[in-house]
Amino acid sequence: MSPKERVLTALDHREPDRVPVFNTITPELAEALAERLGITRYTLADSPLSQNRISFHELLTRCGNDVVGVGACAPNNSPTRDIGNHAYTDEWHITYKKVGCYTEQVEYPLAEATTVEEIRAFPFPDPDAPGRFDLAERDIAEYGENYAVCGDLECTIFEGSWHMIGMEKYLLDLTMEENYIFELMDQIQSYSIGVGKKLAGMGVDFIWLGDDMGTQRGMLISPDMWRKYFKKRLQTVVSARAILSQHPAVFFGC
Repeated sequence: MSPKERVLTALDHREPDRVPVFNTITPELAEALAERLGITRYTLADSPLSQNRISFHELLTRCGNDVVGVGACAPNNSPTRDIGNHAYTDEWHITYKKVGCYTEQVEYPLAEATTVEEIRAFPFPDPDAPGRFDLAERDIAEYGENYAVCGDLECTIFEGSWHMIGMEKYLLDLTMEENYIFELMDQIQSYSIGVGKKLAGMGVDFIWLGDDMGTQRGMLISPDMWRKYFKKRLQTVVSARAILSQHPAVFFGC
């Protein structure tokens, strides 16, 4: 079987020749792996939300990946900027700093927000901004015939929201049902819907929803809170994406 056939067979609940593989790696591991394999150039997406899932195809397909990830990148007019001291800022106005093997958020643009008006005044990114899907289009053209293509919709609602204000503030104010929290969630949801529609229209084979809501010990919020605040919103994201897809993609949660 080709990698694409293997993945689609498994998604159709039939048995492929082997278990399909979709591994992702950090930039540090990619650099070491490229040196070991003698690969001098590889894809590194400008996408703080999805970088690890939509980069390094040259390395990972050689190592046995059956899936190539594509997603939204920074647009042409707002690339991620190096601001020195191993720190970066992106189009969301989030500041990141390199910490060990990862780049972590250290400053949150809406950390002081308390009102719906403050959320509405923020310049949220446009999912249709020019250049956002140039890399996705290139990768689909290059890999889509032989490999399954996963559209990455990282940080769909939960993560995307707390990235803007900080996790502690987000969890506290969500519990207190502060009105601005739900406006923030709706803004992040709207962006995710825009990205999901675009990826579905580009013909990806399935879409990955990425919202880490758990730890090794259990959920970060109660199941009742998930049902109350997130279930319907995620249903809306999935339903909106399906409108434009002739062959509805399979959504996975993480």
